[in-house]
Amino acid sequence: MAFCESCDIHEKLMICCGRYPETGEYAMLELSDGIVMACPHLSTDGRCAIYKTRPQGCKKFFCENYITNRSLARPNENGIAEKFRAIYYKNT
Repeated sequence: MAFCESCDIHEKLMICCGRYPETGEYAMLELSDGIVMACPHLSTDGRCAIYKTRPQGCKKFFCENYITNRSLARPNENGIAEKFRAIYYKNT
């Protein structure tokens, strides 16, 4: 499993997959706990649907968790995902 596959989907939305980097485009993504705005190529399981052909912006994204391999100090533990849910979720 790739390191980013262990990231919580809400963490991904807040840090790296909230929009398509080349255009800023985003789309509604229905998750089990609500609807969020995300990159239109992000699947509900948190995987990139265009990974093999993803744009340079995605390829060059600097993920501090991946680079430093700080699996024990994940941003979600500081409540980032919960803050994201509170701010960006729409009622369904």
